[in-house]
Amino acid sequence: MELFYEPDLSLIFSFLQHPWDQNYPSRVKMQAKCCFIQSGNLISNYVNPVKHLPWIKKSPYQHHVVGASLFEQFSIDYIGPFPETSRGNKYILLCVENFTRWPIACVSNDNEAVTTAKFLYSDLFCRSGPPTHLLSDNGSHFLNNVVSQFLTIIKTNHKTTSAYCPECNGMAEKINGVIVGSLKRMVHENNED
Repeated sequence: MELFYEPDLSLIFSFLQHPWDQNYPSRVKMQAKCCFIQSGNLISNYVNPVKHLPWIKKSPYQHHVVGASLFEQFSIDYIGPFPETSRGNKYILLCVENFTRWPIACVSNDNEAVTTAKFLYSDLFCRSGPPTHLLSDNGSHFLNNVVSQFLTIIKTNHKTTSAYCPECNGMAEKINGVIVGSLKRMVHENNED
């Protein structure tokens, strides 16, 4: 165990003394889970696996932000266009909860802003409440007035990935690959939704 020196040392210390007070940022609450107070000092029992286990290599995507708690951050992406089905659907709108990696998907016949806003309202907001952060690519179906006004009303911070850098939205892209691979195997059998 070692002494814990962080810029938010006083915040972590006061949170550990009064954990019932909910006026602390979530990052302070997460850091406080690895600490305890002993003889008036803040002690950390956090072990950095990269520092203490030399065979674990650092990931090149180490700065990817994962939601610190359930329903805090979602990643969203469109898959398609696919060949049109019998019901006229060509796209899949996928949303992944970043803490548990739980996917939510719906099919649609277009990838317009209104479709995205309806999905965010009916399948995301009404089921799990408003998220703190929403991560998407720079597509016009995510960066428009309809979606931005809706996210402003529910007080959700909309973050976008770097242009031409799909690994920034890795959770959604990984599940996109799984869905596309499964659809390729199934498409030879039938062409229905």
